[in-house]
Amino acid sequence: MLEGRLAELREKEGRFRMLCCHVDEFEISSRARNRLVGNGVRYMHELVCKDDAALLRMRGFGGKCLREVKESLSACGLGLGMKLDGEFYRYLRTRHPG
Repeated sequence: MLEGRLAELREKEGRFRMLCCHVDEFEISSRARNRLVGNGVRYMHELVCKDDAALLRMRGFGGKCLREVKESLSACGLGLGMKLDGEFYRYLRTRHPG
């Protein structure tokens, strides 16, 4: 039981660390990355909270970029439209204060 809980906590810690990464560390084309950053999306947690429509409304962000982002997120076990809970934001504040 304790081992299972520890594994769950490690997995959650890994997912939280991934969500705190800058989009520069995300395996997508420079075009898609530049479109995200140019539209104010700098971190993975900012990206996963958006949905398809929000991304497509971004200047210069089209269907090809959307497909690429969704495929890359899926490969990481993430997706668009995620709801991040208070536990993540507490983690974020402790790791990245200010």
